Amino acid sequence: ILMAVLIPITIVMPTLETPDGAVYRDSLGRILFLVASAALATFAHRTMAAVRHRRLNNRTLRILHWFAVATPMLLALASLMGYHYTAVQLEGSLFISICWLAFGILLYFLGLRALSVRERRLTLERLLEQRANERKMAEAREAAESTGEGVPPALDMPEMNLKDISQQSTSLLRILALAIAVTGLWFMWKDVIPALQLFDSVTLWNISTGSGKEDLMPITLGDLLVALLFVAGTVVAARNLPGTLEVMILSRLNLEPGSGYAITTLAKYVIVFLGASISLAVLGLQWSKLQWLVAALGVGLGFGLQEIVANFVSGIILLF
Repeated sequence: ILMAVLIPITIVMPTLETPDGAVYRDSLGRILFLVASAALATFAHRTMAAVRHRRLNNRTLRILHWFAVATPMLLALASLMGYHYTAVQLEGSLFISICWLAFGILLYFLGLRALSVRERRLTLERLLEQRANERKMAEAREAAESTGEGVPPALDMPEMNLKDISQQSTSLLRILALAIAVTGLWFMWKDVIPALQLFDSVTLWNISTGSGKEDLMPITLGDLLVALLFVAGTVVAARNLPGTLEVMILSRLNLEPGSGYAITTLAKYVIVFLGASISLAVLGLQWSKLQWLVAALGVGLGFGLQEIVANFVSGIILLF
């Protein structure tokens, strides 16, 4: 019903920005905007009422309900008071933002559903394997009793903890969905709200990209925040990626426990290296300027920490 109201309005509204339709911009344009705002307020009320159906005493949902209904009506009032263009831009950005958030929530719950189905299948496979092993042990025990030989010992194989893996996968999926939502909202509102461009106007330092003074690349406060976000994302991914790899990929390959551990450990190292490289690149620290420092540190580490470095390299060789 909402689309049946909004689609004709979004088709007619751009024609009012043409020279022939400019005459009707303040009259027909405001009327269409009022209708769209009323439709959005009604849609918000019915949606939030359905969400609050079994949680009427939730204070957060009550505040969100009033905010969702009041925002279109306040923008309609602003249009009547003469701020029509601003109200149209804000309402359009809000509607697109809500659609983006709904899309992110849909992806998040689809991911949760996929993880849940996969974990149930892994549990079923584990139970079937356990039953098959018990059957084999019973047959071996009967054969040993009939022949008088000793019962073969049962080998305890290491198993992955599905509860820990589920927590890691859920945490990674939640943070990934949040990152996608925040990134989309940032790009949508960066041009609408000038205050969000404040981070790009604060220069922290300059990085030389050439031989002249004019070849300077400014590193802003926004670049620093992006680098910190990459660092935080690297830490989260390094902690939670092994569980997701185990559930979604490695469990389908029928690998031995040692092989799965090697793959997840090497994946951690790759993630940390890529995260550090991208963070330094965002801050303007290019490899051409760091190679001499890395070489000097390599010589120092070679003399002072050679045993630790040797053990680390040996561990990587053992993983391979």
